[in-house]
Amino acid sequence: MSIETKNMSRRGFLQASAAVAAGAAALSATGCSSEASLDATGKHELPTDPAEGGTWIPAACWHNCGGRCVNKVMVKDGAVVRQKTDDSHEDSFDYPQQRGCVRGKAQQQQCFGADRIKYPLKRKGWSPDNPNGEMRGKDEWERISWDEAIQYVADEFKSIKEQYGNQAFLIGSYGSRYAFNPLLAWGGHTSVADSTSHGSYLLNTAETIGIPRT
Repeated sequence: MSIETKNMSRRGFLQASAAVAAGAAALSATGCSSEASLDATGKHELPTDPAEGGTWIPAACWHNCGGRCVNKVMVKDGAVVRQKTDDSHEDSFDYPQQRGCVRGKAQQQQCFGADRIKYPLKRKGWSPDNPNGEMRGKDEWERISWDEAIQYVADEFKSIKEQYGNQAFLIGSYGSRYAFNPLLAWGGHTSVADSTSHGSYLLNTAETIGIPRT
């Protein structure tokens, strides 16, 4: 075979294939192969399945969007190792699957992700008397106790009530009963009640009270 013609006989092709296979086997034997290989579909094939021996169970989707989509998780040794949505039947226009969105499919990371926030944090340069607002986005974070975090929030609530009254507390969501009830017991709060769509309230509340959207 010459470079110009690029012709190859069947015998030459088999010989070349055998040589490539032998070279790949040699690299694998010397530790040069990757941990995951690509199968015929182009997907990574892991050497071991971390979910082997797990159990599929139904799981809640707590985003409160109203979709009530199906969420299933595989649990092994008390941890979620895999997640999927509705696959109980073939998807069709007449009988669509109740599939979850990317938010629902990411709930495994909310519970077990390495970067999730697991305890209260505050900026090192922040204090109630000197917030050092210019250091936002630049300052480092430090861990504080739950008691400290709750005390900071409680003190700020007291300060706002003393300066501006209960009308300064605005509740712009209909689902935050954990915030409604304590404020109602503490003298009330400002709420929204109108025929305007709830979505517009959520979109414009920040700008209405002077906080730009980011």
